[in-house]
Amino acid sequence: GGGPDGTWDDITGSLSFAITGNDLSSFAIGEDTLILEDGLSTTAPYKWTGSGNASALSGSPPNATIVAYHKRMAFAAGNNSNPSTLYFTDVGNIENWSTGLAGNISIETNDGSVIRAIVPGFDALYIWKDYSIWRLSGDDKDTFQTQRMVSNIGTLSPKSIARIGSDFFFVSSQGDVYIYDGAISVKLISTKIQGSIDGANFNRFQYASGELFDKDYYLSYSTTSNETHNRILSFDTFHLGWTKFTGLNANAIAVADDGTGKDMLVFGDYGGFVYKYPSGTNDAGTAISAYYTTK
Repeated sequence: GGGPDGTWDDITGSLSFAITGNDLSSFAIGEDTLILEDGLSTTAPYKWTGSGNASALSGSPPNATIVAYHKRMAFAAGNNSNPSTLYFTDVGNIENWSTGLAGNISIETNDGSVIRAIVPGFDALYIWKDYSIWRLSGDDKDTFQTQRMVSNIGTLSPKSIARIGSDFFFVSSQGDVYIYDGAISVKLISTKIQGSIDGANFNRFQYASGELFDKDYYLSYSTTSNETHNRILSFDTFHLGWTKFTGLNANAIAVADDGTGKDMLVFGDYGGFVYKYPSGTNDAGTAISAYYTTK
């Protein structure tokens, strides 16, 4: 439809959100409907059809923190009572969580970790826990199979995962950045920025936020003793090099249409402001001072 029209619309309606700046929302599109979860494990997903206000997703969905749409089914995980359970709808009906081919699967319960992220890719659904990566294959409840693909490496942040081509980028619980090929290969790519990682607030890697833009991976995180994100790291997938940005307090990052069909990177800060990148050569009217250091 030509992209954003330049104005913001409040679609909250009668919904009430008890979220804070550290709650990571989750979105998925299925059946021409935006499925959204506010990131609280005590709330069920909501929906928005593209007009009017958002509303509760019907069909008895479970409480969750993350949602995904895969093979004509809605998936949800992060339930407050069953944090290692993956829930899914009937095929072709995102508002039927209890009958037909709807159901749930337990992903290694009682292993000291919980489901952190669910991401479709390569004709399967990939499931990240704290210290493992799983793959759900099959077309529905009758053919689903789960397989542990990676052990001892996982993630705490569902928003750190981004898929670039045939690879997943993600951040581990220790702040290390990895590339995962969807099979058994996991490659560490953050060795050159170990100093930046060592200077991070490790308690906040669970809130790390990543996104793919212009074939590069952008990651927002917090430095030592900082309770909000104040650094962005960018990995150039062509030159295999890192760039560090300071002064950008991005607690959420996403790619959006700039209104002309071209992608732009947008991020929101902790004050509720939304910014786009890149845009011009000045910052609030002041020339940008930039430099780089060689060996």
